[in-house]
Amino acid sequence: MQKLGIDMSAGGGLMYGGSGKDAAKSSSKAERDQQKRRAAAHEAQRRGRDKDRERSRSKSEGRRKSSGSGKAGGAQQQRKGRGIPIIIVPPGFSSLINMYNAKGFLQDSQFETWQASKERMDAQGVGRDNIVILQRTHLRESPVVYHVVDNANAISGKDWARVVAVFTQGASWQFREFPYKDTVDVFQHVRGFHLRFEEEPKVPESVRGWDVKVLWISRNNRHKDRTAAMQFWEALDQFLASNRSTLAY
Repeated sequence: MQKLGIDMSAGGGLMYGGSGKDAAKSSSKAERDQQKRRAAAHEAQRRGRDKDRERSRSKSEGRRKSSGSGKAGGAQQQRKGRGIPIIIVPPGFSSLINMYNAKGFLQDSQFETWQASKERMDAQGVGRDNIVILQRTHLRESPVVYHVVDNANAISGKDWARVVAVFTQGASWQFREFPYKDTVDVFQHVRGFHLRFEEEPKVPESVRGWDVKVLWISRNNRHKDRTAAMQFWEALDQFLASNRSTLAY
């Protein structure tokens, strides 16, 4: 019976040797298949964890970039303060900028002589106001209102806190009505500017001695107007930020 592949068990049962080998082979193959499935499952889990980590890193980097962009752009947003800033221009007609052409230069970045502005306004029947209202758009997502005046006497005590800039031709009498002891004190509280044609490079000695920023424009080349206007706003922003102004500038 052994030749036939049949054996007798101790209990008298029949054991088929050939079938037993087949069963062992089948069992071994099943184990190998199961091991392969487990290995594949582990590999899939590993890849899934790697993808999750990659997504997490991407989100973290995105948040950092967004935060950095917000901080960079924050300096270009309108300050959420209170009070309209005031800019003072010279009251006479000897300055390149006064109440007639201040709006065109500061708001529209386009310089026009005050004589030409006055003639145009007269032809339109528009009189000169005591306060020029301009809307600043440079480095701002929405317009910011500024007031331009030329009469320091008309500024009340509490409103001096809103005076942020002054254009000067170098005459010290312009500051007689300012509530500060001298010009040094003036320019510690108010940012000083001097507008000048580059064809006339000799800056007045008084202006050179004061803490005043000179803005250069061309007598005939209007392409340079925008650069000078941008320099005005950027210098004013830096001044107000350093003084921690609470105005809406």
